[in-house]
This record gives sequence, C-alpha cells and structure tokens, in this order.
Amino acid sequence: MKNLKEVFKSAIDRGTTPVEEITLAGRHLLATEGMFRSAPDYDDAWYYALAARHPTIIDVGANRGFTALLALVAGNPDNKRLLLVDANPEALGVACRNVCMNGFGRNITFQQGLVSDVAGKQVSFFTVGPGDAGSVYASHAKTAANQQKSSVMTTTTVDALADLHGIQPDLVKIDVEGAELDVLKGAARVAQSKAPFFIEMHDLQERKMAVSAQAIIDWCAANGRTPYYMKLHEPLTYPQTIAHRGRCHLLIIRSDQEYPAYLKSIAQGTPITADLAND
Repeated sequence: MKNLKEVFKSAIDRGTTPVEEITLAGRHLLATEGMFRSAPDYDDAWYYALAARHPTIIDVGANRGFTALLALVAGNPDNKRLLLVDANPEALGVACRNVCMNGFGRNITFQQGLVSDVAGKQVSFFTVGPGDAGSVYASHAKTAANQQKSSVMTTTTVDALADLHGIQPDLVKIDVEGAELDVLKGAARVAQSKAPFFIEMHDLQERKMAVSAQAIIDWCAANGRTPYYMKLHEPLTYPQTIAHRGRCHLLIIRSDQEYPAYLKSIAQGTPITADLAND
C-alpha cells in the first residue's frame, strides 16, 4: 500500500487535467473533466440515499472520487467520515483532488490498497491510468490486459483497514470490478456490526453471475445477513434471479434488520435529487 505522500503526489501530477463545474444533488461543485456522468448510473440514487443516513463510510473502489462527492453532498460534509480506498494510485490521486478542491478534505482519509479476502497475498492488478476502474481479473480490464499493464500488489482487507484507521463504519460500499466476494470474505468482523454493505456485482468470464450470487447467499447465511436485490427491493434467495445481469446491485444487511423503507420508492437509475436524503 502506498502512503499519503505518494497519493498526493499523484494528485499534483494530474493537476493539469481540466476541471469542469457540475451540479450534484443541487450542489455546485468542481470536478475533473469527464468524471461526471450526464445521466445517472443504476445505483447513484440508492447510494446517495444510503450515504445521507450513514455518515461513516468505507468506500472500497473509490476510483476518481465520484461516489465520495455523492456521499459528501448527502447532508453536512463536516459530519461525514470517509475512508476512500482504491488499488489504483493514479485514480485515488484524482479522487483526492476532486474532494479537496471542493473544500471537503476534513475527516476524509485516502488509502491506496488492493482489498481482498486475506492480507498479505501477492496479486496482479490490471489497470491503465486514472480513468478506467481496474480489476484483478484480466477479462474485466481488457484494455490493460491487452497492453500488458499490470502490477503486483499486496492485499489488505476491510477488517485490517478498519483497524488501521480506527474506523467503525456504518456503511461499506464495494465496487471492485468482479472481486466483491473476496472483499466480503475479508470483512468478517465488520459484518458483525450493523453496517450495511452496498455492493456492485459483476458477471465475469472466470465466474458467472449465478455462481457469484450463490456464493454471496452462502456468505450471508454464515454471517447472519440477508442480501437484497435492489432493482426489485426483495431478498435474493435464488441465484438465478440475477443470473441474466451483467451488472447489478445488492444491499446486504443483518438478518434481524428490515430493508430500509426509504429505498423502496427509488428505482434503478433514478435521478439524484436532494429530497432523496429526507426521511
């Protein structure tokens, strides 16, 4: 894992990247050019609503910081504590720039690292520059794989990061381009808390969506949790429910908790509006 000095150096090196003005949930912000999407992604509104109600967040797969900005404008940014984690130091440097140039640096920690099931493994990570999300799966990072752009990284875990930074999250967001199951396996201690896990699932050549879904269902059963398929706002009981999806989202909560009522009215791809933060 790289230290904060190296992350900031990456941000400085990328300082000539053009900046544009954007509007996010009614807030006027600055962002590096090309980061902001003109149309909402599947999960933007769900994450905004969750972040409004869970101020302490571990964001695994922070990339260039869009989800960080989304979380920070969901309520008072001074009341937030975010740990932004990404394996790609260049992307994390851009995230640092996007957060800090909007005055949101308070209580935000940046950690470069490859999050997996156990700490200390040596794993190849495929990525090219700060723009594209990287992956440990070559099939899911085709540009980098075709250019033979990879580096060997030492893994860490969600539990190890929580201990390292003294943070007890009340929300964990995971978007790691196919390695979501490994990240969950390294979060056994955090899974004993009340923190929900908000996960982007990916279909892979190496592991199909139905196989990943069954593994998630099994992990949840072993850890006293229930996975919900967010498009339908229903428990994911059978892996075939999402077998056809190339990408989809799950919310994993403790089995003694109810699925949040405020999410039920938010459809996949709903535009981000400030009222989604209100109960």
